[in-house]
Amino acid sequence: MKLNNRLKVTAALTAILLWSGNALANSDIKDPLTMVVSLKDQQITVYRGMQTITTSKVSSGKKGHRTPTGIFSVMEKRRHHRSNIYRGAPMPFMQRLTWSGIALHASNSVPNHPASHGCVRLKHGFAGELFSMDTRGAHVVIEHDPQAPRQIEHKFLFQPTASASAPATNEQAETSEKEDKRQLTKQ
Repeated sequence: MKLNNRLKVTAALTAILLWSGNALANSDIKDPLTMVVSLKDQQITVYRGMQTITTSKVSSGKKGHRTPTGIFSVMEKRRHHRSNIYRGAPMPFMQRLTWSGIALHASNSVPNHPASHGCVRLKHGFAGELFSMDTRGAHVVIEHDPQAPRQIEHKFLFQPTASASAPATNEQAETSEKEDKRQLTKQ
């Protein structure tokens, strides 16, 4: 894979997970669930923010039916689904990633090598567990090499404030705006 593409995927994965770090320090909102599939290792790792929640082996697309790489969102979920491409083959706990037929789903055949027609096959018990954990819109990163979220900080990125959970008064907001303007003029 070209270095440029790897940088794009790493940057996108970091951006997806960025708000889950310090930005939620004073919030009751749960960190996002992100699934990362390593085609090289035939493994899925599930993260809640920066923390690994669980892993499992998978079976991705075989030669001639490669699983696409990239960043996807779960577009549709069906507990009991049948393939409309492969003669009604059962695809329990299906989580659609593309409209062209790529999905995460349970299978009775999850060897430790690529064997599917492009989907990411999951062990049955794990697929049901994952199905109940995530929601439509959850991010799925499919990459050749294993990837992991990384914390990044930069002065131009949003940062939490000590009073992030309390609503600001007009006076506090005006003071904050003046401080922001001072900081920008110093640069």
